[in-house]
Amino acid sequence: MSGKIIAVGALGGSGTRAVADVLMALGGFFGDDINESRDNLTFTRLFKDPEWFACAEKKDIQRRLEVFQNYMCGNLSISDLMFFIKASSKNGIMKNEPPSFKLLGKHFFCNQVIDSFWGRNEPNTHIYRQYYRLHE
Repeated sequence: MSGKIIAVGALGGSGTRAVADVLMALGGFFGDDINESRDNLTFTRLFKDPEWFACAEKKDIQRRLEVFQNYMCGNLSISDLMFFIKASSKNGIMKNEPPSFKLLGKHFFCNQVIDSFWGRNEPNTHIYRQYYRLHE
């Protein structure tokens, strides 16, 4: 992947949707599973899970970040795909919103090239900043 990663996160109602809209208009890829607030639901499925986070070790968090990055860059392996399905199915907050298998399949079978930058808009994104490391 070439390019930069941008994370937009703040309290709800603080204008992150407008920031995400501007960044997307400039060519940034902010995901294909987003809600009206432009929150990246792929990130939400993996990370907005207080029960998991309370017990998670650094390596567990970094593995989820790696899977998220691979999803965003279209580089999902079969191992990543299975990990994503298992991790997101355990997330009680998202239990009524299962992941789209059509989207997952697209990311698994079709590598996409991100020429400029990709990012995410999600209120909880700041919690994980300290754990993030690039897997290039």
